Amino acid sequence: FGFIVFLPLMFSSHFCGPSVKSIHKCQPLSQQDLLDITIASIFGAFGVVAAFILAQFIGRLKPLRVVNGVLLLGIAFLFICINHFVTLAAVTAIRFLDAYVNTTLWIMIPESFPTDIRSTATGFINGWGKFGGVLGTGSV
Repeated sequence: FGFIVFLPLMFSSHFCGPSVKSIHKCQPLSQQDLLDITIASIFGAFGVVAAFILAQFIGRLKPLRVVNGVLLLGIAFLFICINHFVTLAAVTAIRFLDAYVNTTLWIMIPESFPTDIRSTATGFINGWGKFGGVLGTGSV
């Protein structure tokens, strides 16, 4: 969910570019910003497909561990500002890996449990997520 809000702000603010002090004002996204968001988001669909393919041939646990490690490195890489292309490549990789992780955790693994257990566990997790969102928003 953070990328839904963060991605347009990241591309429209041009935080990785010339060191000109930015003026913070509401403005519509440019065509280039929309193209960057579209490119990064398309790779999310490829991550979903990759999750199903790797789960069939390798299993779920090993690729999930590797992808989580690479995802952590990718997010840390966003703090290094080289140029716009590198930032777009990092965001695209993060979207791909994020879709992989979410597909595995929220679609494939829960399907192996009976419906009553799956719905109770999913509701419990979503409830704690909402609680964390309230605490996080209140602490900011």
